[in-house]
Amino acid sequence: MRNLSLRYLKSTQFRTIPVHGAVGSAGTSPGRIEFSVYSERVSLPDRVTLEVADDGTVVEHRQRPESGDFERELESHLVMDLENAVQLHALLGRLIQQALGTTPDSQPAPSPNP
Repeated sequence: MRNLSLRYLKSTQFRTIPVHGAVGSAGTSPGRIEFSVYSERVSLPDRVTLEVADDGTVVEHRQRPESGDFERELESHLVMDLENAVQLHALLGRLIQQALGTTPDSQPAPSPNP
């Protein structure tokens, strides 16, 4: 047996994504899972009209009617094989148990500071 050291590098596209939900399905290729995570927010107007006085002061700010009450912005699309999907499922299960303060037996989790 030997140790293997891993280094985590952040991609130039790395960012924090607020996730309010996900949509997905079995992948287009056998043995693949595909899903997109999304964030939700109140709809923002596509365009606004400003009424401006001769001196450049904004007199009135009119919003164009919105197309909906809320928007779901697809943030990222994830594609993985079943093995990685199972590992992600296990990780999420452990994190949920930690967040709830329970173990798999539904017993309170041991205190990290005895």
